[in-house]
Amino acid sequence: MNGNSNIRKKFLVMFTSYLRQIALVRLCKLVLIVFLFLPLACTHQRGQLFTFSASLTAKEREDLEQFFQSLLFKNYGAYVLFGSKPLCELSVRDMDSQTADVAFKQLWDQLPPKERKSIEELRCKVQARKTQEELDREADLERASYRGWLTFQKMRQQFKLKGFLFRILPTCRPDAYEIIFINIQQTSLVLRENYEVFKQAAGMDFHPLHVVFEAEDPHSVFWKNIMSVENHLAKGLLFGFGYNNSLLGSWSLSKRKEGLTLFKKEGEKCIPESPSLISTDVVPQGSFTFNIPIFGTTPGDETAKKYGRERVAIERKYHNQDIIEVTLKQLFY
Repeated sequence: MNGNSNIRKKFLVMFTSYLRQIALVRLCKLVLIVFLFLPLACTHQRGQLFTFSASLTAKEREDLEQFFQSLLFKNYGAYVLFGSKPLCELSVRDMDSQTADVAFKQLWDQLPPKERKSIEELRCKVQARKTQEELDREADLERASYRGWLTFQKMRQQFKLKGFLFRILPTCRPDAYEIIFINIQQTSLVLRENYEVFKQAAGMDFHPLHVVFEAEDPHSVFWKNIMSVENHLAKGLLFGFGYNNSLLGSWSLSKRKEGLTLFKKEGEKCIPESPSLISTDVVPQGSFTFNIPIFGTTPGDETAKKYGRERVAIERKYHNQDIIEVTLKQLFY
């Protein structure tokens, strides 16, 4: 009996030890699974819950959306953000800046009377086409766009841009800026593919990628030179109009002093035996909420068609989506 009792005890000890080993192995596996997959689950949840604009107030969101509307759709920045357009340009200004008003008045007083009269006549013509309500609405939108730009600048201190940069140039009016929105990859490729054009425009040799980053320096000699008034071909390429369209546009502008033009306009003479440029603003928008970039194009040129395809893809990205989050996710890390 004692022998059987000892055998039972040994068996129970061995069986208990075996069960403990199984439980320990299963516990280790469970801990390993939790260790491996919990971070992934948290990352997935963060991806679903995280929003770049979470810290913005309702007013800041409203202003930022107006700035993006101006940048992306009025000034074609959507094609820079999601398409092949190298860069676009827009201006922002503080409509309520008293400093700017004083500076503008000083500048105005320095202009010759004939020039002031010409500017005033032009201003009156523009205003005559719109009601006071429309003018007030435009002023409000410009104020909101400026505040949205300030909000965006604040966000740039929190997040890093990915593949894009901004060239910010102060104007002669305080609290007013010319902003160039640049796609780094597309701009460097255009510079490389048309190296000789930009070398001549800049008056110097350059590295296509390095000089793109120079754009952030408002004193960059390279960017000052290529964006000067007379470099129509270089600027046309940078704004994504294509080589042929930019070249013919440059010729057209150089011939205007002679009373000749490449553009088809009734009542104007055309350069004999030269292809004509047709503005893309005649391309119907259809159901789209924004147009393709406007430039002169030659018959059969593929640039306008390319932007038409990009417009379809861009509209799909923003359809029924938050314009702020879609834009910020493409801009920031």
